[in-house]
Amino acid sequence: WLTEEALEGVNVCVNDESLGCELTDAEGKVSFTASVTKGDVIEVRASKEGYFSFLVQGVVADPVDGETYETGWVLASTDSLSLVTSVLDGELDEAKGHATVGVLGPADAEGVRTLVSGATVELTGTAEFGPKYLNTAEDLGSAGPFGDDAAGTTAAGLVAFFNVDPGTIHLKVNVEGHVCTFGAAGLPSDTATVSGLVDAGHVSYLFATCEVSE
Repeated sequence: WLTEEALEGVNVCVNDESLGCELTDAEGKVSFTASVTKGDVIEVRASKEGYFSFLVQGVVADPVDGETYETGWVLASTDSLSLVTSVLDGELDEAKGHATVGVLGPADAEGVRTLVSGATVELTGTAEFGPKYLNTAEDLGSAGPFGDDAAGTTAAGLVAFFNVDPGTIHLKVNVEGHVCTFGAAGLPSDTATVSGLVDAGHVSYLFATCEVSE
């Protein structure tokens, strides 16, 4: 999470019984080959001793035969998450899950989206802590893990909810002058911007992508 070093031996599982689980190699990579159709929900779980397990869901958009899709994710060490929650004067509840939401702005000329500052996120569900807007890694030492609650996302573009009741959550993302929808991680929501599953002992990663409103 902080070092961005490759992690070998991470157990990565997908929600397809024919594929099962695979361990990442020395480069932190693992691959699966599957036949998918538009609208399929892909669910990935990853775990390694000493790190906090994560859960990611996504919807297949327009698959192309033979095409390879690449994505990258991070694992936070259990020590680092305990440090973060100690700042909140609380502890991680093993019976609960957690959720982290990244907010991405409009794509540039090269199609690259960057994380947005000043976004606010509302959760439909129960969380002991959050929304807490995460600082960039560079600011952790001087400013601590969290920015001003009233200011929304920092330059890191990330918001976290801790000790969330397991189940499906819905999150409304607000960015002034923009319309937001679910992104590469997370599912559509009838009542909010993005939805996703939270499981006990996992961090669920979700993303919202925002476009300038007309």
